[in-house]
Amino acid sequence: MAPLTEVVIVTLKRDADMKTMASACASLGAQPGCLAVRTWRTHRDPDKVHFFISWDDIKSHRAFEAKTEVHRSVLRQLGEVMTSYKTPYHLALKPSSPAAVLGSGNSGVVLLAEAYFPGGGSGERFAEHEREKVSAAFDEFVDGFGGAGFTGQVAGGWSLEGDIEHAGEGTRLFCFAVGWQSTEAALRFKDAGGFGKVVSWIAGWEGLKDVQVSLLNRLDAA
Repeated sequence: MAPLTEVVIVTLKRDADMKTMASACASLGAQPGCLAVRTWRTHRDPDKVHFFISWDDIKSHRAFEAKTEVHRSVLRQLGEVMTSYKTPYHLALKPSSPAAVLGSGNSGVVLLAEAYFPGGGSGERFAEHEREKVSAAFDEFVDGFGGAGFTGQVAGGWSLEGDIEHAGEGTRLFCFAVGWQSTEAALRFKDAGGFGKVVSWIAGWEGLKDVQVSLLNRLDAA
C-alpha cells in the first residue's frame, strides 16, 4: 500500500508536561516504518493538538500496535498529558506531500477542513463513484484556489476507515490542509470571507453531513 498519514486529535491538560509529549513523539518516530511525527495546535483552542503521523504503509502502523509494551508505553505517556482524544484515522494525501504541507519547511500555518460523509456504520451507502465526485471537486478546488499569503501547497484525501464516529454515527471523512505563509495572512483570508467561501463550497458536495474548518499552528514537540 501507499504511504499514509495517521491523524490523532487530542485535548491536552492545562498543565500538560510538554517534555512527556515530546518523549512519546520521539518513541513513536523511532518505530520502523514511521516517517515523521508532526504536531499542530488549533489556533483558537491551543489545548487541542493534532498529531499527523506519517507511515510508509498501514502494515507498519499495525506492527507498532502489535508491539504491546512499546505501544502501551507511548499511550501511557500521552495519557499523562491529555484529557480526551478523537477516533484516529488514516489518509492518503495528495497532490502535495505531507512533508510539503505539514513539514518543517513550510511557514507553520495551515487551514484544515474535515468533511464528514455517510460511512459503513451510518446505515447509508456512499459508494466509490460518489467519493470520486468529491475527489474530482477537490481537484478543481486545488486548481482554482488562491489568495494573498497562500503557499501553493494543498493536500487532501479520504479516510481509510469508513466508520469514524461523529455526531453519534459512523462516517467516512474527506480531509484537506491548505498552507499559509503566516497566521496573519490566513486570518486576513478568513476576515475577507474566505473561510466562509470554503465552507459554502464544501457544503455543495452531495452526501455531506458536517464540515469543520480550523486554523492550525505548528507545535512539533519532537
